[in-house]
Amino acid sequence: MTQQFNRERVTSLLGKHPLNMNSAGQPMYGGLDKLACVTDMHGWKKNLELKQRLLGLVSSGDYLIKVRPAGRDECGGHYRWVVEIRLKAKSRKHPILLAIHFDPASSQRGFQRMELSPQHYSAKQITDLFVWLGRKGRIGKYLYQGLRNAWITTIHYALDVVGMKLHDYLIRLVGARSGDFNDLHGEQEGLRLGSTTIVASIYEKADAPGVATERRYEQAVLLLDEQQFRRFLRLELRLSPGKKKLMLNNLLSMENLVSKLAFNDRNALVDSELEPDFSRLLREYVPYPVARADYQPSATLNGKQVSSAKKAADKRVDKLMERYRVELFDSEAVWAMLPLVVEKLGILAQPQYWQFEHRQKWLQLRRKQG
Repeated sequence: MTQQFNRERVTSLLGKHPLNMNSAGQPMYGGLDKLACVTDMHGWKKNLELKQRLLGLVSSGDYLIKVRPAGRDECGGHYRWVVEIRLKAKSRKHPILLAIHFDPASSQRGFQRMELSPQHYSAKQITDLFVWLGRKGRIGKYLYQGLRNAWITTIHYALDVVGMKLHDYLIRLVGARSGDFNDLHGEQEGLRLGSTTIVASIYEKADAPGVATERRYEQAVLLLDEQQFRRFLRLELRLSPGKKKLMLNNLLSMENLVSKLAFNDRNALVDSELEPDFSRLLREYVPYPVARADYQPSATLNGKQVSSAKKAADKRVDKLMERYRVELFDSEAVWAMLPLVVEKLGILAQPQYWQFEHRQKWLQLRRKQG
């Protein structure tokens, strides 16, 4: 029996780090799906030199380089130029390896912004690229100086749970006051929670390691046999820390994002002590924070008179929902594996090698090992 999937909902978990089972016996994986950082050389002469080196990059070896003016709406219109770097061995349909936006339209911006999607490449491929860029005649010393100065503007941490579905639990993001369902019960169904520093984007996907990435990008719709895939839920936590709040060389100090997730048993919805209008909204698939803000308190519960003040009703709701909270996983144990997850970034996760003397010894050893 075959099933139809939108190409954006098909991926492979082979590159993700296994995180053991959750309390429901479901395998979990962790990974970084996107990383963007901004840097500056702290001096107009150095920035001008960096600009000339970026403009002078050309294709060679394993890499295809395209230097072009940035589109008016590209990257928020903040930069004038962009370098796109691809692997020659990959087809044009494969996601780009690295994008470097530079020469900002405003002095309020860092001079250069780099963005990559680590899920599409190995740690070795990422390291090889940055070693190549850091050679004389390319970006050279300015690459490593830039990494030392870089701060993270966006990072997406993906927690993938095999066998879990979007509506198995009532999912919350602690502190989130907004949320919405996308394409409810449709092919592109998903839940978005939060709106500022941390946003959770939650949706079901298919793990199909036998389907090449290029094939996925060539076809809008994929037909897969049941033995070709397994379903999982992606809980993607998108952090935007703010300017210089999280330096690239201090990535492992990132706050525990998975601790912000909370799950409630759906049996709470039939508990007679739960506010009826709150229960109704949740049954109608209104996101948790929106339902909690919008429900109308009742004057009676279980035949007893209660305060209809919103503050008193909120306390009743929170107390009851706490009884139905499900500890699906130990967030501290999951986050303790962050060093293993960020290893996928290769040299970007190894700031000791951004120093010349340490890098030289390491590169010599790397060459000997082949």
